[in-house]
Amino acid sequence: MRKTLTAFLFALTVSGLTAEIATAQSASCSALKQFATPGVAIESAEPVAAGGIDAAQSPGMPPLPKTWKLPAYCRVHGVIHARTGSDGNRYGIHFELNLPDDWKGKLFFQGGGGTDGVVQPALGLINFKDAPALARGFAVVTEDSGHQGAANIAFGNEQQARLDYAYNAIGEVARTAKQIIAVYYQKPARRSYFVGCSNGGREAMMATQRFPLEFDGAVAGDPGFHLSHAAIAEAWDTETFNSIAPKDA
Repeated sequence: MRKTLTAFLFALTVSGLTAEIATAQSASCSALKQFATPGVAIESAEPVAAGGIDAAQSPGMPPLPKTWKLPAYCRVHGVIHARTGSDGNRYGIHFELNLPDDWKGKLFFQGGGGTDGVVQPALGLINFKDAPALARGFAVVTEDSGHQGAANIAFGNEQQARLDYAYNAIGEVARTAKQIIAVYYQKPARRSYFVGCSNGGREAMMATQRFPLEFDGAVAGDPGFHLSHAAIAEAWDTETFNSIAPKDA
């Protein structure tokens, strides 16, 4: 009887401590709304319970394995240098930073794709076979490169927006993510990595050249370089295909 009572009290204590820890983490996550540094505005900071991958899925992404499970984490949305551009449109470097409760001390910067303009879920995907970095204890950050709209290329007419897309957003987001991490975990990240493919691969190369002190390593998959040459090649492809395409019904 005494052993049973002791075991019950122990379980009750552990359960209570777990609840207190979860409550403290939630409070700490919500407190990130007050994070203050020049040029950065935190739009939301909310705890996310551990569970399946579905909640993190976004339109346009391929189906993710149902077997993947995400840990409990704090999801932060923010914007850096929100402004009205010289063209009268609104700009800002929007980002998502996910901070797992069981953090392994590392930051994974997830590159974008195409002309960006969208903040993808910060999961830390390398491929669609291995569990994402977030599930393996990395803090993960993504960003939209400073403009909104995946099909929006008009941002190219605005000088600062061009610079943000080219490289500037990488450094801004890397520094901001590290500052938030240091506040949330009360210690800095031990390692930081940039991983991307296509335009994300180009961003990875820019990260190593423009911000070599921000990252301990980078993976540049199929980097999209010489894009002006590629655009000319695409125009040639289109004209060539049209010239040989059947003209009848």
